[in-house]
Amino acid sequence: RKMAAVRFPGCRTFLTSRRIVSNKLSLICLRSSTTSTSEDFFERNRQLSRPLSPHLTILMKHPPLPAMLSISHRITGVILGVDISSTTICWLASGQSFNQFIESVQALSLHPLLTIGWKFCFAFPFTYHFLNAFRHFAWDAGHGFKMKTAYASGYIVMALSLVSAIGLTLYTPSL
Repeated sequence: RKMAAVRFPGCRTFLTSRRIVSNKLSLICLRSSTTSTSEDFFERNRQLSRPLSPHLTILMKHPPLPAMLSISHRITGVILGVDISSTTICWLASGQSFNQFIESVQALSLHPLLTIGWKFCFAFPFTYHFLNAFRHFAWDAGHGFKMKTAYASGYIVMALSLVSAIGLTLYTPSL
């Protein structure tokens, strides 16, 4: 008789038998009386107070710039979604045309520092997300994966985002 070992959840080892009993294959589960090696591994790590994922704690002490910029890209995407949604909801709730809505916001006569800060909170996530998308497009095309290139493009995106966000913040169109 030939036996072949097969792994199955709940049992350490399953053996299949070629013996046919009423046209069905019989499976034999062999259980060991000792605990499995994975249980020993996790118990030992608990006793030694080791973290479950040590690679995450190592990366969080000195996170690489490309990883932080990738996370920031996702965060700015969420911020843009919240900014655009909340502004659109306020505009639609006002019942005015968009130009009238902008004029009514300008008529609030808010302090210039508050206005500049508010505009920067809209401009920076937009410019960063827009410019960083080009890095992601280049990565999708298979370019810019060398660490030197990834860091250089990251610094360029951060600098251009900051400069263009400041430019958009200080720009005041005439209506």
